[in-house]
Amino acid sequence: MGDYVLFQMWGPYRASLIEQHKFYVKEARNRLLSRFDDIEADSDKAADEWLEASGKWFDPDNDDPGSYYEAANDVGIQHYQMLRDMREQTRLSVVAGMYHQWDKALRDWLVREIQHWHRGDNVRAKVWGADFVQIIDLLESFGWALRAAPYFKSLDACRLVVNVYKHGEGASLQDLKQRYPEFLHDPFAWSAPHFDRTAGI
Repeated sequence: MGDYVLFQMWGPYRASLIEQHKFYVKEARNRLLSRFDDIEADSDKAADEWLEASGKWFDPDNDDPGSYYEAANDVGIQHYQMLRDMREQTRLSVVAGMYHQWDKALRDWLVREIQHWHRGDNVRAKVWGADFVQIIDLLESFGWALRAAPYFKSLDACRLVVNVYKHGEGASLQDLKQRYPEFLHDPFAWSAPHFDRTAGI
């Protein structure tokens, strides 16, 4: 094909994609993730509110005050666990949205670029029907060593995390375990010092 350019990204378009990404990350942090900055205080407040609301039923002659405080503590722990789980779900939703936004922009760009030199009717369907590995294979077939690029591992790990979040157990989970185990947290792999710190809860 000589010196013919098959894929080209216009500078201002590239800059707008980067700006959209930065905006997404900044606003997700400010509007969503920051809501979980102090879940410990939120949990303490839930326990205090439960104790205050339950106090009207407390009978000092028949009720054990310790059991009320223990129940309030349980409410606080449960509230913390639910907020922690919600924080993780929110974080994963943000990452999934970010990844899908990137993936759609890439596929739109590929379709437009391919249509400059190939007018077939199936271009759009083929690009949108291809999986991530096939897209990377296509681009590498034109000489781009994407898998050797410094950003590829982060991108590939993000893809697998999003797929596991979306689909649960399956091929993506196995790939993630094998290639990027640092993204999987084992709740039973507590170290002794960590266990000792939480023993009194």
